[in-house]
Amino acid sequence: MRFGCPSVTPYLDVERLEERVLPAKYTLTPVVPAFDSPSVARLSEVFQRGQALGNRANVFTRAGDSITSTPDFLVPLRAPSAADAVGDGALADTLACFRAGRIGADNSFANPSTAARGGWTSADVLAHLPGELAAAKPAFVLVMVGTNDLSLGVPADAYRQHLSLIAQTALNAGVVPVLSTLPDIPLYPAAQARQPEFNQIVQDVGEATGVPVWNYWRALQDLQNAGISADGVHPGVGSGGAADFSAGGLNFGYNVRNLTALQTLDVLRRAVVLGQPGLS
Repeated sequence: MRFGCPSVTPYLDVERLEERVLPAKYTLTPVVPAFDSPSVARLSEVFQRGQALGNRANVFTRAGDSITSTPDFLVPLRAPSAADAVGDGALADTLACFRAGRIGADNSFANPSTAARGGWTSADVLAHLPGELAAAKPAFVLVMVGTNDLSLGVPADAYRQHLSLIAQTALNAGVVPVLSTLPDIPLYPAAQARQPEFNQIVQDVGEATGVPVWNYWRALQDLQNAGISADGVHPGVGSGGAADFSAGGLNFGYNVRNLTALQTLDVLRRAVVLGQPGLS
């Protein structure tokens, strides 16, 4: 009987798989909020409750810091002479709707919100939002705050708590809040390093409270300097002004912010006020 060497099963030469880091959830969220039927139902209930409290369907307001309180944000859309964003009339009805609603002497686009001021943190917005909602009686509030929280070193847990309370304050008043992600902050590297965490908090709070998230951060990522001006903090403005929605104008951060804000208001009005289907 012949004895040979025992059979040996060779080990396969398997290369170590690369560690894969999944992208943060907020990076995948659409720029303009999308709505399924359950979310439309929830937001419609908030809207209808607000109408019973005297809120107005053709009024919105805003809350935030200098990126929100600046005259470059929405104010250029106040007058009928301002361009329809895409030039084909698709947003004309929404422009006309919110131009018609008055807050004091002007409309929603030009209203100097008492819940938006340069240098404010989320705690400041939380403190001033109830007064603005009571005065303006809006159907919607656009919220973007957190840049100063980042630069001042506000802990993430405190930011999360403040943002959650901001959303809940609006909901309690029958106002639909829209939470916006934050643009890049290249002037402050330490703050920029924490920015993804804060943007994920925006996404998380939106999901937890059932309110829309407007992903402004994502809208800027293909622009030069991510849409931020030479000051390293604020979005840039095109030479034709912040309401120039031509291809050239949309290379600048505030131009993109105004367009995507208007698109967000448009889908909200259609879904929540008009009850139009097909917005998911």
